[in-house]
Amino acid sequence: MSNLKYRSWLHFGLPLCLFALVPVAYGDQYHYENMLLGDRASGMGGAYSGIADDPSGIYYNPAGTAYAEAGGVSGSMNAYHRTFTEYRDVLGSGGSWKRQSSALVPNYFGFLQPLGKGVVGFSYAVTDSIQEDQDQLFQNITVSTSGGSIDIDRYYINFNNQDNTYKIGPSYALRLSDNFSMGVTLYGYYRRQELILNQQIYYANNSTQWANQYFEINETGYEPILGFMWAPIEKLSLGMSVRKTMILESYARTQLTSDDRPSDPSLSLRLDFPSVGTTTKARDYPTNIRGGLAYFANNKLLLSGDMSYYTETDARSAITNFALGTEYYITKDWASRFGIYSNYANTSSGGQLEHTDLLGMSLSGTRFTRNTSVTLGLNYSAGTGEAQVVAGSASKQDMTMSTFTVYLSAVYSN
Repeated sequence: MSNLKYRSWLHFGLPLCLFALVPVAYGDQYHYENMLLGDRASGMGGAYSGIADDPSGIYYNPAGTAYAEAGGVSGSMNAYHRTFTEYRDVLGSGGSWKRQSSALVPNYFGFLQPLGKGVVGFSYAVTDSIQEDQDQLFQNITVSTSGGSIDIDRYYINFNNQDNTYKIGPSYALRLSDNFSMGVTLYGYYRRQELILNQQIYYANNSTQWANQYFEINETGYEPILGFMWAPIEKLSLGMSVRKTMILESYARTQLTSDDRPSDPSLSLRLDFPSVGTTTKARDYPTNIRGGLAYFANNKLLLSGDMSYYTETDARSAITNFALGTEYYITKDWASRFGIYSNYANTSSGGQLEHTDLLGMSLSGTRFTRNTSVTLGLNYSAGTGEAQVVAGSASKQDMTMSTFTVYLSAVYSN
């Protein structure tokens, strides 16, 4: 193959340094239910809008905190969260990209305290935490492009992506009657992401290419949550909440540096073209309307269900997630919880962006003492889908994604 063909492909065909990172640059923004919060809520798959009577209700439905039984309640949760993603046959047969994310996160803390006729609360939540790495070497591969096939001796890729979202703020709930309450939470919102990608390619004709891409984004804003709780009959409660993240300030920066060297030194081709781009355009987040019910069958058994609707935005499709959960008291000192839930992709199936629908299950056990409870639980979700990894190419890759979370939580009441 001629050097001219390689030169043309390097600059106008793929190149590998331009694998579709623009959509990837937002971390896992293809899903909205990335981490479940709260000991009781997590064990029930997030089906908590119709209950919400402990510190995690500040996040799910602040109206439910008006029914907290204790005079003062505080709760904390620490979670080990792991995600595995595989993009199959990106570089031809056997050339699959594998990325893993793992993080130990103190992802929720909250407390409740009576104040006047209502209940005041305060909470801190980490709703998304990605610490993603990819370090791979591919040897003796052939990549097919619109201009023909490219033979590669060695291809190195080093990828690191850190993306964390934090919410912190107060809450207040008030009983308007014996069976109806409302509440509000006002979260401050902060998100930071930093992504670094290094790629080194050694082609079969002795030409080489090196590329480095850097991306960062900082977002600050606020998220109000308005909630309602109604118990039409003794054993049934209905809950609803509405929320929307509002971005006040956003700053994103992208930097790309590339160095291409042909196999023939007489061509004197060495291109270093660092480019930097910035934007302050704020991303539009959807409005989330969440509704649920809880049925208190008896003093041992509780059943609950939630539906969570996210509106369409300029960049994402509207979706509806579900959650079903149950709680059973084995004895007065021990309780078990189980749940199933969805985490559907907010992209269009068959579109340009990654699309993988996830289904999950949760399980937890709680030990109660006089003033405390300790919960150990785990959540697992998985799904298959497709992604268009190569920029400028119509070809798509099958992908699989799975998440695993194990958490320990403690609640104290006076």
